[in-house]
Amino acid sequence: MIRIDSHDCRPVPWLNGGGLTRELARGPGSAAQADFGWRLSLADIERDGPFSSMAGCDRSFALVDGAISLEFNDGRVALDARSDPVQFAGEAPPMAELRGDSICRAFNLILARGRWTGRMRRVRLADGQLLAPDWESVNQAGGGAWAQSVRAATPAGNDPQPVHGCFVCRGRLMVQGTQVEAGEYLQFGPADAMPSAIGTVSLLQILIMPIAARPDTAPSSAG
Repeated sequence: MIRIDSHDCRPVPWLNGGGLTRELARGPGSAAQADFGWRLSLADIERDGPFSSMAGCDRSFALVDGAISLEFNDGRVALDARSDPVQFAGEAPPMAELRGDSICRAFNLILARGRWTGRMRRVRLADGQLLAPDWESVNQAGGGAWAQSVRAATPAGNDPQPVHGCFVCRGRLMVQGTQVEAGEYLQFGPADAMPSAIGTVSLLQILIMPIAARPDTAPSSAG
């Protein structure tokens, strides 16, 4: 199991200077900042303005704190820390407008299109409840069918392997006798025990899966 505290991650500016981001984890790629298969980050949005453009990427975005409106070419979406994640193409970054007086903090899943696919969802656990170990075991429309279709398209024995993880937004988890606090990210291996809730917990659960190798344009930025 991998455990990362976001408070220990160094904040760096977005490429367009619109905020700060902390990289929590990344998947296969070179040492170059812009070269990755997948990337998880925690971003602070300090003012109104556009997101960075990220060609060749698919993105999932969910708020941890604050409230925001995102304006896309086809409409506007209002989000807060209870809203489900939104997905969009990296080539079509939205305009962001803060709602309220505080800055926003957001969790981002960024995928290299054609090499990795993934989903992110908000999960609320009651005291003592275990986090479901896989996507299919949670009753969410289309979740199991999506994961099964990806596995069917992935060559047997394909390396690297799927990634299961979660980011704690509020509350605490207990895993292997250790408490995990808000702001921490956990990544699970196939033999790892799943965490349970201490009181009421709000978290973001991530499933990232490799897809069949094919020619693809590498992600062009890390903002």
